[in-house]
Amino acid sequence: MKKWMVVLAMIGCGGPESPTADTSDELKACPYLVPYCPESCNLVGHCPQKCACPKGWSECSDGTTTTMCNPHQTCCVGQPFQTPTCIDGSICPISRAEYKTNISYLSQAERAALADQLMRFPLASYDYKPGVADGGHHLGFIIDDVGASPAVAPTGGHVDLYGYTTMAVAALQTQAQEIVELRRQVEELRAQVKRDR
Repeated sequence: MKKWMVVLAMIGCGGPESPTADTSDELKACPYLVPYCPESCNLVGHCPQKCACPKGWSECSDGTTTTMCNPHQTCCVGQPFQTPTCIDGSICPISRAEYKTNISYLSQAERAALADQLMRFPLASYDYKPGVADGGHHLGFIIDDVGASPAVAPTGGHVDLYGYTTMAVAALQTQAQEIVELRRQVEELRAQVKRDR
């Protein structure tokens, strides 16, 4: 009798709710959504789990893969790292020749081309949307305005700061050479004026 009462109660309430497609998809993906959690941190919560770390730790993410950096590490995203990487210290990426191959130094023409490209970058001030990043006001360029460039990571999702900085250095070197040439021309003109007196 009790068994029939339970069945009738379930029928009267409409029975257990069938999982929606969204819920089903989330449950299927759940085993693959476990984040990497360093030894000093702990996985918390249910599907999907999150990595809870001590105060001062920060997320290091490229929008697809996320890891956690301790307070003494720097988050490096982009070349030469295939995935977000935490390194000890405050400088990345690794720049010593021993870590690189196919090294080719830029010619003056190549540096000038980079300078011209950089000069065409529209510069903007902006705020991130809520929940995307910090709440501060920022200066920089918008990837959508630039397209493919050494200043943009191969994924197209974030700035390659190393490439961006190198383009700025190329522009400075190009302008420095132009200044040297202008000074030379001025000295020649001065010498010519003296001769013509």
